[in-house]
Amino acid sequence: LKYGSDKVQSGYNNFYSKILENIRHENINHLEIGLGTLIPNIESSFADIIKSYPHYKPSSCLRMWREYFTNGNIYGMDVAEDYMIEEERIKTFLMSSLDASSCIINLKNLEFDVIIDDGLHTAIAQITTFKNLFSKVKEGGYYIIEDIKGGGDGINVFNEYNKELMEVINEHECFYNYYIDYQDVSQEGTFLCIRKNYSKKGLTNDI
Repeated sequence: LKYGSDKVQSGYNNFYSKILENIRHENINHLEIGLGTLIPNIESSFADIIKSYPHYKPSSCLRMWREYFTNGNIYGMDVAEDYMIEEERIKTFLMSSLDASSCIINLKNLEFDVIIDDGLHTAIAQITTFKNLFSKVKEGGYYIIEDIKGGGDGINVFNEYNKELMEVINEHECFYNYYIDYQDVSQEGTFLCIRKNYSKKGLTNDI
């Protein structure tokens, strides 16, 4: 709410507080894909957020994560220039997560404790980003796809690409569910969270 992020509207703030609290004060690397451009003609523009949060600025989610992760390094990735910022413990990349070569070149030797895909929300973009970036998650880290119910194209990536996702999920541990904010039932989100721990637990409701 302070920074104008929509994590409260979607209900994800409650979910994240449960799984990330134990690493909140550690020296972690966090990467967010999709940073909320205000340029209206860019796909998945966040311009309408101003109606709810007039104080919103592009990359506000990165500032929010910097405050939450008190010792963390916060990275962001997007294709829109208006989100480009470089501040204390924050670095952004002007690039597409769909471009495998750009991911290799720009991220180089970086690995992440948390990667959140809050990008295009189309199934093909989510599975492509997953293929390009899951290898960048540290052991014990989390790869999270927000809004997998098809907010961008009406296709649920978990259903559409189930075989490819399950090949990875079955090697690790995954929480897949709807989250509904019961204080505002008009808001709901669907997420896929894979913990890269080689436990072979697969799908679970106890992450």
